[in-house]
Amino acid sequence: MFDTTSTTLCVVLKAALVTLCVVFDTALVTLCVVFDTASVALCVVFDTALVTLCVVFVTAFVALCVVFVTAFVALCVVFVTASVALCVVFVTAFVALCVVFVTAFVALCVVFVTAFVALCVVFVTAFVALFVVFETAATLPEAALETTLNSPINPILYKACLRHKRKGLRNFLLCHEPCL
Repeated sequence: MFDTTSTTLCVVLKAALVTLCVVFDTALVTLCVVFDTASVALCVVFDTALVTLCVVFVTAFVALCVVFVTAFVALCVVFVTASVALCVVFVTAFVALCVVFVTAFVALCVVFVTAFVALCVVFVTAFVALFVVFETAATLPEAALETTLNSPINPILYKACLRHKRKGLRNFLLCHEPCL
């Protein structure tokens, strides 16, 4: 009876551990895919915004040059002022875009690390709980055997178990004698 119980218990615990590892691996792969997708999307948005900003800058600069050529003398001061202002706007927009990109990337990294740590905590907690259940279950047959030894029903069982007890066998789940 104990062999069947211990074998069933070991099979159930192994299946639970394998399931836990599969769930952990699946969650980790999903988390990495989400992180990679979000990183790529963030880079695409950054590149698109940068290209758009450059196109706007070049277009404005070309338009400014056309105006400058058309009215060179009158617009010299205006051109210099507008060029400086345009450069200031470009640099400001570029810096703001970089700040937004870095902030979003750092936030994404924080979310990834937090999710990874939480996943590890859940895995370790589940593994420890599974280990505690296994250890608790492993001591149950020993306690039941002590009761059997105090009131033997089967003399063969009684003698075999006494041999195991004298040999100091603590783990009765690994017993190959017919005492379980």
